[in-house]
Amino acid sequence: MWSDIGIKIKNSSLEQGIITKRRAAVDYDMYATYVTRIDPSQLTSRFWRSDGSSNLSNYSGADDIIDKIDAEPDPDKQAQLYMELQKKLADDSPASWSVAVSEHMLLNKRVQGEQGAGWLERFNWFDVDVPAE
Repeated sequence: MWSDIGIKIKNSSLEQGIITKRRAAVDYDMYATYVTRIDPSQLTSRFWRSDGSSNLSNYSGADDIIDKIDAEPDPDKQAQLYMELQKKLADDSPASWSVAVSEHMLLNKRVQGEQGAGWLERFNWFDVDVPAE
């Protein structure tokens, strides 16, 4: 897709050990990853706090909002703070979201016991039953 807009790139699909070593050394021009989390708290500190383990952009503009989110026990107030964080990230653009997908699981109506696409339940096939037709 990059070449469609005139940007020439060379994609490197590497073994995980090499990726980890190059990422630690910041030996890349662009880094792509995927995010598969449902609870936003699993993302905010990791990707958007200045000291986050996956904050590859060195972004530091959201620490105060993230701290407020983490300290807020009221879910409605926390939702408002998440909306504030989304606006801040959209305005500051510390990263580019080039692809967005939604995972859905389609199951035969005979499958019983599957709880849906929760973070840890997504492929929990140990507690399902598929009776004969």
